[in-house]
Amino acid sequence: MIKNEKFLFYNYIPTLAKHVLDFPLDKYPQGIIPKHNYPEFNIANIQEGDIIFVKTDLLKFFFNNFYSQIKNRFVLITGVAGKDVEKFYKCFLDNNSKIITWIGCNLLFDHPKCFKIPIGFEEPERRINGPADGEGGDQNTLEEMFNIQKNISDKNNKLLITYIGDTHGSRQGIKKYFANKPFVYFADKLRFKDYMNKINDYKFVLCPRGCGTDTHRFWEVLLMGSIPVIEKDELVSLYEKFPCIIVDKFQDVTIEMLNNFQNDIEKQKNIEKFLIINNFQNMILSHIESYTKN
Repeated sequence: MIKNEKFLFYNYIPTLAKHVLDFPLDKYPQGIIPKHNYPEFNIANIQEGDIIFVKTDLLKFFFNNFYSQIKNRFVLITGVAGKDVEKFYKCFLDNNSKIITWIGCNLLFDHPKCFKIPIGFEEPERRINGPADGEGGDQNTLEEMFNIQKNISDKNNKLLITYIGDTHGSRQGIKKYFANKPFVYFADKLRFKDYMNKINDYKFVLCPRGCGTDTHRFWEVLLMGSIPVIEKDELVSLYEKFPCIIVDKFQDVTIEMLNNFQNDIEKQKNIEKFLIINNFQNMILSHIESYTKN
């Protein structure tokens, strides 16, 4: 099934692991199917250098019940959850840690063993006429939009603010603050394809955080060749790898800032490196190999 999907999606990363600790199928949203086959999670079978996936919601359970019993060093991959990995967990990477490297979404700390990755796009089941709610995981739409992205010089030199829900309290007040700014355009809530077309029309797009610190919107904007505008947070070491504008607070955004933005060609290359599954998988496996050799 994975071979038919081109772009990195939300629940892809467990497919990289030999051992998986995940919610049972009946705990998943209706229509969403995990991309692994629920291999038995038996710590006695964990060999040196094996890859373990732990759903972020189950991290506390994993460290409380399994970590101390694992005999060999392993690679940890976490994600597929609308929540962050708090700084508390950084302690498991220090000293004589059994974790060779920790690859994960929404990791709110930096460490030499830590490799932050995007949440990517929504699950493939969230497609036009698909079995789950939403259309943001429609791989056909993503590819179509990716292939028609405009040159950034042909886009409107304004800040686009698309529909902002209430998934996080920090989103409150954004619309009110920017309401009368002449360099801002507000878009209504749109179907996914229309939403992506709207992003394609504008150079800059505001990307406030959601349930987790990372957002699908950040990666959707990059896919269309536009520039995400975000507030500084604990994922800045990931976001800095891509063309974007990072501010301490959204109220710092000015027309001068937008006009002075300089696109970075090297950062532009990272978009396909991280967001196209084949490239992403090769990058992750190379990263793991470089750590398991040590």
